[in-house]
Amino acid sequence: MGVGKMKNNSGETIFKEVNKMGDIGKLMVLVEELAHSREHYTILKFSSHWKSMWGTPNLNDGSGRVEVENLEEHGSLESALLDLIYQALAVKI
Repeated sequence: MGVGKMKNNSGETIFKEVNKMGDIGKLMVLVEELAHSREHYTILKFSSHWKSMWGTPNLNDGSGRVEVENLEEHGSLESALLDLIYQALAVKI
């Protein structure tokens, strides 16, 4: 399902709903909607940056540490959320 066709429980397009929120709220709603058709997502806050990914790091065998280490660093939560959205929509910036 494309982002433009996403509906909330009352049938409104999700963009009408998110226009009432702040930027982080809007981005979180979009990530949550995209997650319904994908999988888990992970957002990590470090002391100087954020990281995000679809799925979860593999914590069972320790390879998750390498997965997290290789993720792109983002200077803000907004940037980390946008990265998830771009990945889900396969948008290159």
